[in-house]
Amino acid sequence: MKLPQHNHKQRGVSLVELLVTTVTVSLGLITLTNLQNNSLQDNNQSKAQTEALAVAEQQLEQLRYFITDDAYSDDIVNGSASHSGTNASYSISRTVTSNATPNYKTVAITVGWSDKEGNHSVTLDSIIALNDPLESGKLLSQLSGIELPAEEPAEEETPAEDEEAPVEEEEAPAEEEEAPAEEEETPLEEEAEPYTLTISGSIATYGSGIQFQGASGSGNYGVQCNSSSSSYACIVGPIAADDSWTGTISIATNKVVCNPPDHPTPYTNITGNQSQDYNLGKTASDCP
Repeated sequence: MKLPQHNHKQRGVSLVELLVTTVTVSLGLITLTNLQNNSLQDNNQSKAQTEALAVAEQQLEQLRYFITDDAYSDDIVNGSASHSGTNASYSISRTVTSNATPNYKTVAITVGWSDKEGNHSVTLDSIIALNDPLESGKLLSQLSGIELPAEEPAEEETPAEDEEAPVEEEEAPAEEEEAPAEEEETPLEEEAEPYTLTISGSIATYGSGIQFQGASGSGNYGVQCNSSSSSYACIVGPIAADDSWTGTISIATNKVVCNPPDHPTPYTNITGNQSQDYNLGKTASDCP
């Protein structure tokens, strides 16, 4: 007699498969957690760096708007300070290098902070001169290699006097004597020399990721512009003595110029130095 044969098939999962699945899911969750933590840390570091740049720009602007020559000499010096910000606590270091001829100072502002990744810092530098437009033009011309017309002292020409000796003529029968004649030569007028003018101002940003990429100009006379991270200065000329300048100044940025709204800025028949500040934002509505 034959016993019935049963075909037993394996059902369910083994303990080894369960362990492999558990390890795989755990590794995936750990990786996602690390990615999220790194993303949050990078975001915090970016916010701290943006705030540090704003602190450095504010320090430079405070130094730039000095009121007197004594403040220029006494306040713009080496120093340090601290600042409690929204994203971190910052240390501020100011390094000043003086130049005698022409008279200007190079200022470097370094803002540092610390986080879990270690120590970080950003540095902004700028040139600050006495608030004299002519001196600013001379300084910018030296830094950019433009040769300004030399100032020559005016020469006074002494009027020349020609005295003609009296001529005696004898005619028969009468004797006629010619009186001495004096001619006075009119002094020559000196021709006026060409001149230059300066257009300058500060650059303020509203929002993160905004870059100031420099200034440029065009018009009926040549324009040479130089800029730092938060300011610009353009020299126009040389301009003929009896003429004026008409043209535009344009600010380059990766976003938009939200103030002044009239940009590029037009100038018509100007003969003196001009000042114009600009605000940059992501959109036209970002400026205050």
